[in-house]
Formats: sequence, C-alpha cells, structure tokens
Amino acid sequence: MQHGRRNVVVAATLLVGAGLAAVAVLRHRSADAPSAASRPLLRCEQVDPHHWRIPLASRDEYFRTPARLNEDIHLKPVVAADGKTVTSLTIAKLSSSGPMSLAGFKVGDRIVSLNGRPVDTLSRAMNLAHEAQSGARLSVQVERDGTPIDYRFDFE
Repeated sequence: MQHGRRNVVVAATLLVGAGLAAVAVLRHRSADAPSAASRPLLRCEQVDPHHWRIPLASRDEYFRTPARLNEDIHLKPVVAADGKTVTSLTIAKLSSSGPMSLAGFKVGDRIVSLNGRPVDTLSRAMNLAHEAQSGARLSVQVERDGTPIDYRFDFE
C-alpha cells in the first residue's frame, strides 16, 4: 500500500501543478534570464481570487521541470479504512513562492474533486496528472476549515 500512496503523491503533485503552472512561471522569471530574453512574456489573467486564465505555453513550460513540481508542493492522500478509497488529497507542504501558494491554496487544504469528479480511488488520483495536462480547463475543489472553495484555471 505504501508504494501506491507514493504514486498518488507524485500524480497529484503533477495534477495541481498544471492548474497553477503559469502563475509560477510568470512571477518567477527575471528580466535578465535567458528564457525571458528569448521568448515574449506570456501573461496570466486573474479573473477573480479563484479564477485564472493561463496561456497553454505557460502550463506546458512548467511541466517541463518535474523537479520544480516536487519542490513546490507535497500532497498526502487520505485513504479510507478499506485501503482502496481515497477521500481526498491534503496539501502537506507548500512552497510560499510556488504556484499553488500564489493562487491562494494553503497547507491543510483538502483537494476533494477535480473537474467536478471526486478523487475517490487510488487509480483515479494517479490518473489526474494526465487529465490536468490535456484539458482546456481545470477546476479544483478544496475544503478549508469545512468550507468548500472552487478554483478554476482556463488554458488558452
């Protein structure tokens, strides 16, 4: 079971990173960095506190550095007593300069659904990274102190 939980943590890290990729890419580029000099700056638009419009290129650029994802966030699956059902993914560690923190997520938030579908099995949690990378929109519902919060990321 321990191996399955580690895979869930890796998959969940990739998933959530996709939704917030552009925030990190855009806020952490320096003006003199070679990547910034060779490419035009892509802009994210914050529509409201929990809704972002993100260029596809920014999402894709973030996923090209998997080590960064591992530094930015650690997620812990909350597994039911049956050992097969995942009730949520809890944010266990969050870099203060990472994309999730910049978008408003907090340590202790429980990720309960993505794109309207609950994270309720280990296999579902492990397949979330693919879903996040391939869609034009990502919605993430978290629970914070018993209150649901809906985040939305549109990739354009």
